[in-house]
Amino acid sequence: LTEDFGIQPGGRVATFRTMEPGILHLHLLRHADAAWGEGVADADRSLSPAGRQAATRLDRALDRRWLEVPTLRPELALVSPVRRTRETLRCMPAALGGVDTRMEDRLWGATPDSVLDLLRELSQWPGSVLVLGHEPWLGGLARLLAPSSGASLPAGTSAPTSHTGVDGRAGRPGLRPPRNVPTATLLTFRLSVPLWARLDPGQATLVEIIGPHDELPQGPAPPS
Repeated sequence: LTEDFGIQPGGRVATFRTMEPGILHLHLLRHADAAWGEGVADADRSLSPAGRQAATRLDRALDRRWLEVPTLRPELALVSPVRRTRETLRCMPAALGGVDTRMEDRLWGATPDSVLDLLRELSQWPGSVLVLGHEPWLGGLARLLAPSSGASLPAGTSAPTSHTGVDGRAGRPGLRPPRNVPTATLLTFRLSVPLWARLDPGQATLVEIIGPHDELPQGPAPPS
């Protein structure tokens, strides 16, 4: 990863574990905004200047957040292999530079059900997993996992960050996944199953949404 994409781990080693035995976290991240160009294949679209800036801002926000709650930092990232997802990853060295990363061909042209099957193949090792991909399956997977009856996030906007429940306890009541995940936006779920192989629809709680414009308040670190 470092050689291919120029990401410098900075000495950070992905050895984080969940705060409580059996607690798994899943992060769904949509790539940053990509430009359209005449004659450019969809898979070859690169990030726009605004997309690069948004990914850089999100990188800083996530790194700060995961320093507060280290067990949330992903141990494994599954990344769609197309250009805009790889460039998004390259723009996020602070948050994702030390994360074990796998380019996953099945994430290009995926469906919510096929990504769910992919997650079920994971071993017990990664307590926190990030999936970097695309609409429409990201939003579909989010709603499949956590069909809450609360307020939803309007398409194309970023919700205020929830700082409740990310240590493995109850999330903010009524936080519902958006129909379409905005670009450069991360959704964090706490799973209600102890093993990835047992992950089924409805077995997750959306506990946090972070976008590139979110200001993360300072506060006491959760107990370790």
